[in-house]
Amino acid sequence: MYNRPKPVHPWNRLKTLVRDFFTLRPHGREMAGPAVDLWIRSVWLVIFLMALVEALVWAMIGGFIAPGEGWTDTLVAAFAASGVFLLVWVVDSSFVMAERPLLRRGAPPDGDRPVFDGDASWSWGAGIAIRIGIVLISLCVTAPLLTLVLNKDRIDQLYQDKKIADEKKLAGEAKAKLQRDVEAKTARVDSELGPLQAQIADLEQRKQRLSENMGDPESAYKAGLDKFQAEIDRLKQDIQDEIDGKRGKPGCGSNCEALQRNLHDKEKQRDTLRGKVQKAASQQGDTLSKDLAHISRQIAELEPKVDQLNAKKRQLLAEFNAESSRSGTDGKIESKLVLSLATQWELLEEILARERQERMALRYGDAAATTTPGWIEKIADHLRSVDGLAQAVLAMLFLSLLALKFFEPKSVRLYFNEALQLKWRDYLNGAFERTPGFPPATDPARRFNHIDFARAYLAYTENPAAFIDDHVARLEREAGAVDRLAQEDFARKLAAAHLDHELAQATQRAEEREATAHRQAERDQALFETQLAMVREKFQAEIDQRTRDWQLEQERMTLELGNQRTQFEGEFAAKLREDERLFRELEQTHTLAMAQLRGDFRLKLQSQRDEFLKEQQEAWDARAQAAQQRIGTLHDETRQLAADLDAARKNSARIEGEAQVIEAEIARLDSEIQGYMRAIAQADPAHPALLASLNSLRVGLENQLPAKQRERAVLREEGAYLKDRLRELEERRQDTARSLAEAQAIWKLCQDQLADLRPTPSTAEPAAEPGSDGDAA
Repeated sequence: MYNRPKPVHPWNRLKTLVRDFFTLRPHGREMAGPAVDLWIRSVWLVIFLMALVEALVWAMIGGFIAPGEGWTDTLVAAFAASGVFLLVWVVDSSFVMAERPLLRRGAPPDGDRPVFDGDASWSWGAGIAIRIGIVLISLCVTAPLLTLVLNKDRIDQLYQDKKIADEKKLAGEAKAKLQRDVEAKTARVDSELGPLQAQIADLEQRKQRLSENMGDPESAYKAGLDKFQAEIDRLKQDIQDEIDGKRGKPGCGSNCEALQRNLHDKEKQRDTLRGKVQKAASQQGDTLSKDLAHISRQIAELEPKVDQLNAKKRQLLAEFNAESSRSGTDGKIESKLVLSLATQWELLEEILARERQERMALRYGDAAATTTPGWIEKIADHLRSVDGLAQAVLAMLFLSLLALKFFEPKSVRLYFNEALQLKWRDYLNGAFERTPGFPPATDPARRFNHIDFARAYLAYTENPAAFIDDHVARLEREAGAVDRLAQEDFARKLAAAHLDHELAQATQRAEEREATAHRQAERDQALFETQLAMVREKFQAEIDQRTRDWQLEQERMTLELGNQRTQFEGEFAAKLREDERLFRELEQTHTLAMAQLRGDFRLKLQSQRDEFLKEQQEAWDARAQAAQQRIGTLHDETRQLAADLDAARKNSARIEGEAQVIEAEIARLDSEIQGYMRAIAQADPAHPALLASLNSLRVGLENQLPAKQRERAVLREEGAYLKDRLRELEERRQDTARSLAEAQAIWKLCQDQLADLRPTPSTAEPAAEPGSDGDAA
């Protein structure tokens, strides 16, 4: 009787549908075996990873396209993530839960071979094509955006560097423009101040010369006075020599007197010349005083104008310094560079291009600029990048999903077949109790499992008549087998009964003969006694003789009966021995046949075991060789990374040294500029030449300072880049070390497995004797 299912509440059915959809079980636990559970868990994990990756990337896109800030971008990102997650989950779950077209056995002209359902095959192919299109879109859109997400910190750092450089550039341009304006105004002031300063400097020089002449009026006549004084000194020395007798006799003679007169003349001429000099100096002093007063008046007239121009120039410099200070602090110029999605994409391309250039430089050295890598090398470099890695991950997830679907177990295909699920529920509810070939579902011992039911139902739907004929033939084969077993059992029982019957008949015949003989003897004895009584006396001798004859006959008959009994027992024992011999021969033949079968089975099992061990050894050898090659490659990469790290550390140390030198230079320039500023502030405005010299020196140092600052910024950028490079190389070295350890562990595992797989004499199993109990394995 068909049992209809009980109605289910709509809310409970909705909860069941949602639960089955998100657990990839549209039919619940019906027809779900261990293989189906394992397959569904694997597919669920792959679909979850793909949906999660897509949701994260599109959440970032939603945050970028959000119109505002705060909770708006968070809401848009959450909506985009949930929508894409549900979309990918729906598409992938629909793909894996779709019914693959089952094989049907038709009757094509070329024989009985499997064919596909045309409509189902077309739908299946269209579903695969659509899913491949979605994956291609993911590879072209999601993978680059995933690369953008993974490089977010590097992009932000590069954006900050570019923004700072742009702001510095704008500030430098504004400062340069302001400096040009100040220089133009200062040049106009200098054009007015230059002639005045030149005129004042000329007047100062004239005043200085006049002051020098006025301070020493005899300097013009000094040579003549010195000449007279030298002649006087020489004459005095000659007179002293004459008196001392160095030129003859001591004392003052005629020569001495002549020298004295000459000395007196010279002194008189000197005194006369000195008087003239003093008179000329007095007249010249009056003239110089007048000239100095005139020059002083001219300088006093020019100095206010110069002071006004210098004040104006100082005001311009003060305005320039104040404006420079405001542009460097409060008046900072904001960069127009916006961190949009397009900007991030451009920055990512710049980062990837820089990494490619670094890889080319590391690989080819100086020839990197002229070397063009091949397509295989380009693919390898692309896979080493974050973009390539993301595409490889997405492609691997899709191929894993496709492989799981293509190579799904037969039980999974049967589980997702809706028609089979409905028929299976009908079978459990008793709808097939009257269908031939389907045992009743109420009998646990004979009831089909879901695999046998699917096989029987497909065969029944393809060709009901053939299915029923197969069922009838199977029943006939089962009945014939039962009849044969019954006949064999009856034959064995019949043979045993026949032997028992023959033994009973032989025993009965022997007993009947003995009874007949005994009755005959009794009758004869009675007759003899009667006759003996009648002719006792007459035939005493004959009775005695007959008695002896009867005794002899009795003995003969007893002996014959014993001989017959012995003969029958001998024949029966011989027959039993013959039957036992035949049974032993049959048993020996069966034992030999079983021993031969066991030997063949053992040889076959040993051969299969040897082949399996050989295949395992070859597989582990291949894995060991691959691991050894991987270890060699990783060793080379480790050495290369060590060399790269050493070079990067040297470059970083060099950059730090140069940066320290530049910092010291900048500090020195700042200190000198501050010193000149203090000197200018403390200088006397009455000395414009000194102020101009100090200003020119300060301006020269300030002109040197931007170049040093730019050089320091470049060194800082290079230092930051080298630090990132060192961190990246260190991470690659650690990854390589982990990979090397894993490869070495795999190689050690392969060696251990190979050592276990190689047979040794101590572990070889001895061959079992034929007929032994060793065939239990």
